[in-house]
Amino acid sequence: MIKPNWKVSNRIQAVTTTRDGGVSLPPYDSFNLANHVGDEETDVLKNRQILQKKLGLVKQPLWLDQKHTITLIEWNGEVLEFPSVADAAWTAKTNTAVCVMTADCQPILITNQSETFVAAIHAG
Repeated sequence: MIKPNWKVSNRIQAVTTTRDGGVSLPPYDSFNLANHVGDEETDVLKNRQILQKKLGLVKQPLWLDQKHTITLIEWNGEVLEFPSVADAAWTAKTNTAVCVMTADCQPILITNQSETFVAAIHAG
């Protein structure tokens, strides 16, 4: 995992994952977190559990049904029955993670100076 070099307190975590350290088989090997690319759903869920444990998250991040849109989701931390269609998410809840998946695009991670919210935006 890659941690960005940004000036925030340890209250906020940000990481970019690599393909190392998961259970997915080729061609998804190994740390595939996307369930929309044809990988075995059980492998994707196991990889997401590995991520949750590595980061010490209380619960899973908000996994979006990512589409190239202008939609931004505010997440209050509650379990959603279906993934939200969006290309960005933010939260002001503590112990709550939002994320975006990228391949040939860039993630944008932001917070305010008082660190009262975080956002993950898919750019590309």
